[in-house]
Amino acid sequence: AGCASAVWGLSTAAAAAAFSFVAKKRERSLADLRTSSSVAFDGEPTPEELKIFRRLAALLPSVDPAQFEALTVIRYRPGERLAPHYDANLAADAEDANRGGQTLATLLVYLNDVAPGGETRFNLLGPLDLAPVAGDACLFFPADAAGRFD
Repeated sequence: AGCASAVWGLSTAAAAAAFSFVAKKRERSLADLRTSSSVAFDGEPTPEELKIFRRLAALLPSVDPAQFEALTVIRYRPGERLAPHYDANLAADAEDANRGGQTLATLLVYLNDVAPGGETRFNLLGPLDLAPVAGDACLFFPADAAGRFD
C-alpha cells in the first residue's frame, strides 16, 4: 500500500479502505481461473480513483481515458494464482462491447515486491517470467491496433 501512495498519490489508508470496501461488495466471477482477490473500480469514479485515472492519462497521453477499462487491483496471498489466460478475447465484439471492445493494451503496475514463485509469466514468449518489483510497470499489447487477437 505504501507504493500505492507513491505511484498514485493515495494515502495508505485510502488505498486499503478502497480495496476493502469494493472487495466486499463485488463477487469474484473467475473462481476457477483466479484464486486471488480482485476489485474493479467501475461505475462513477471516486475522487481517489480520479487521481489514478489522471496519473494514467499523463503516462499515456495519446490514449483517451474514456477508452480505459475499469481499473482493477488484484491481491495475491501466498499460494494464490491466476491461471494462464489471454487478455485479448476472440469474441470481444460481442462479449466486450459494453466496455469498448477488444483489449488493445494492458498495463500492470506492481505495488509491492514478490518472493520467487510469484512472477508474471508470458508463456508464448519463451516463457518469459517477470519478477514484480514495487513501482515497476509492464505494458503489453494483447491485440493489434485493428483489434485482432495477437
